[in-house]
Amino acid sequence: MLAEDYGEVSNDAGATIYLQGAGVYGVSASKGTALNAGDIYLDGFVPTLDDEITSPTKLTGRHRNFMSPAPAMVAGTTDSGYGDATATNTGTINVNNAGFGMMALNGGTAINQGVINLTADAGVERDRPESTGRHGGAQRRNRCQRYHRQNQYLCRLRQAFPDRRQ
Repeated sequence: MLAEDYGEVSNDAGATIYLQGAGVYGVSASKGTALNAGDIYLDGFVPTLDDEITSPTKLTGRHRNFMSPAPAMVAGTTDSGYGDATATNTGTINVNNAGFGMMALNGGTAINQGVINLTADAGVERDRPESTGRHGGAQRRNRCQRYHRQNQYLCRLRQAFPDRRQ
């Protein structure tokens, strides 16, 4: 889903979106508003096949034709000076293997007021999942809970990070 020209898109409470593969995105806005009140499941892995093309030898989240792993929610755009968007998560985002829970690009603000869970399957070699990311002059705010995939600790972030990396 993509909101443009100051439109709105929403994944409502009780609704579910499933995403798989590199370069996909879920609830997004380049100019407008994106809201997730439901559940988004993202698995941004790409299998690397063995010589006989029968089974995966490793799993990675980056495909050579894509700039970045998949985000479940995106606010803004890669086009400088064009974006004006806000993406808000009040639901649950589950990121497995690779990808971002939320991504803020130029002109975008990503606000997490819900839960972002990060996990990885055994054998995943790189491009671990991230709760949030940003590019250019974008902003991100994480006001609720974030689970780290390795330590499974619960942290609470209560401030915006427009000029610092988390």
